[in-house]
Amino acid sequence: MTKINILPSDLYSIIVGKPSGLEKNNSTFNTRFKFKQSIDHYYYVIYSFLKLYHYCSNIPYLGKSIRKGKICYFLEFSTSLV
Repeated sequence: MTKINILPSDLYSIIVGKPSGLEKNNSTFNTRFKFKQSIDHYYYVIYSFLKLYHYCSNIPYLGKSIRKGKICYFLEFSTSLV
């Protein structure tokens, strides 16, 4: 039987329609939610993490990327495989 996790309704606004995504693990068919935002949105990332931390195995981490020749910093976290 397949395990089904149901999210509380207050988490839908964080997950649905955000510039993040779902990652699927091909070997187990499990999926996790990945949340990534510019460092400019620090407060929203922390707010989202605090709402989702029950489903996460790690805290948000600071990353660096290059976009259009500029160095950009971001915060990212992901949920555990569900």
